Formats: sequence, structure tokens, C-alpha cells
Amino acid sequence: MDKIEKKYSIDHVGRMLADRLESIDYNSIIANFGGMIFEDGLYRIFDNDMALRLGESILPNFEYLGQIRLFGCDWLGRLFGEFCNGNEVSVLLFSHHSMDVYKIPCDISTFHNDVLSDQASQGLEIELWKTWINSNRSRPLSAGECVSLKQYLFIGGELAMSNLDLSNIEVDWDIAMQMFRSVNGIDDGDPVYVIN
Repeated sequence: MDKIEKKYSIDHVGRMLADRLESIDYNSIIANFGGMIFEDGLYRIFDNDMALRLGESILPNFEYLGQIRLFGCDWLGRLFGEFCNGNEVSVLLFSHHSMDVYKIPCDISTFHNDVLSDQASQGLEIELWKTWINSNRSRPLSAGECVSLKQYLFIGGELAMSNLDLSNIEVDWDIAMQMFRSVNGIDDGDPVYVIN
């Protein structure tokens, strides 16, 4: 059963962690809050099993030197991971819609305390989330669900209501990676046929 945290909004994730933990680091977050879902699935912290399973299947597809440990995802199935390379620590955002990786120059504590609250509206696409949840859902997303794009950005799709669909996060990532491998290297403008 999923742990659903209704007391704290996305703006207060960092405060909740600080209220309940002596130190905010990867291990303490996963051990104490793994499986927790915020605001009906807008943001989730993975339990240890999900973090390891997704990490083993997804991270080998991205070239990064250093240690990456996944810790959560947003409603669109984009993954957040802690990246450590020597003294450098940052948070990475992995997007399977575009197959891009974004580096957020902060540690996991600052990410939860500042970045989620200060930049959530833009970074988590909150307005689109509100529109989708209000028009399509009567229950929160479960830990294994995400809202996927029917047509990924890397093949010309748009981040729009008409392109959203409910999916299993692991299946969605698998399909996106297979599609990306099949179209990677095709020249811009070459036709790509999508089967609906």
C-alpha cells in the first residue's frame, strides 16, 4: 500500500523532512520516506526497491561518470537522482520524453528544501498537472503510475492535455528508450510513423 502524505504540499516537502530527520541525506530520505506520495502523485519519493529497480534498468542508458542513485519522480514519470562524483554532488533530472538529463546544482537536502518549493510551478508543470488531475482523475497516482506522453517530445510530441495518458512508469520508460534507440540518428525532417 502506498503512503500518501496529505499534510504537506509540495511547497513543504523540505520542512517535513527537516521536522522528522536529523540529517537530510539519501539514505535517511529513502529509509524514512520511501514510498511517500505528495499531492496525489505530483511528486513521489521511491522506496528502496523501486529506486534500485529503476536505476538498474534506466541508468545504463545514460553516460555519466560517478555514482547516481534515484530517489524520486514527478507525475510525468521524470526521475530525480543524486549524482556524486568526487566532491561534486548534484541532483539530476532524467526526462524520458526528450531523453535529456538536466543537472540541478544542489545536494538532495537543498533540492527538497528550496528547489521543490521555489521552482515547482515551472519544473513540475503544476498548471498542466492541475488541469489533468481535475479533468481526468478521482484518485491519486499510485507509486507505479505516471502520466505519459502519447507521442514523446523527441518524435515531435507536445506537452499538452491532448497528448497525456496514464501509464506504468517502468513500462513507459522502457517504451521511450526503445523508441529513442530506433529513431536516434535519423535526420531531422525524416518521417517517423507512430502507431496509435
